[in-house]
Amino acid sequence: IRVLMRLDRALGFADASIHGAVTFALDRLIAAQYPIGAWPQRFAAPPDHAKFPVRRASYPATWDRTWPGPVYQQHYTFNDNSIADAIDTMLRSYDAVVTYGPLHVAPRLGVEPEMTAFTVETCLTPFNLSAHPAMVQCTGYSAEGLPLAWQIVANRDDEASALALAAAYEQA
Repeated sequence: IRVLMRLDRALGFADASIHGAVTFALDRLIAAQYPIGAWPQRFAAPPDHAKFPVRRASYPATWDRTWPGPVYQQHYTFNDNSIADAIDTMLRSYDAVVTYGPLHVAPRLGVEPEMTAFTVETCLTPFNLSAHPAMVQCTGYSAEGLPLAWQIVANRDDEASALALAAAYEQA
């Protein structure tokens, strides 16, 4: 897909058959995505979104906040980079992408359960996993005076695009 995308861009998106192939491939990549934003390890068919509803994270008050098992980071993980590769391919369609950063207004420090929701329910994680340059920029303030933000994500090795977009916003 990436080779076709580079060719499509180099041709100025003028070749209808190449542009159509790129558009079809990107549409199929989006169709393979689960509602929470993940992709399957192996693709067989687009997921049935009704079977994978997005649910708000919740933690029963009776649950201990300490992981009871062994230290997870000491275990090896099989990872074929499928999520990072899919994100990279999608981003190559653009110079930069603007997304939500946090999905909530920042809570006062230490206020639970809002603090957990603020740090867990976020759009920041996919780009931490895919190693794309990303920055969170303040876009204003809530009625309570707490910061609101968006996230600017650029292609790998193109931090300049994220910084240029942020600077343009600051100048506007």
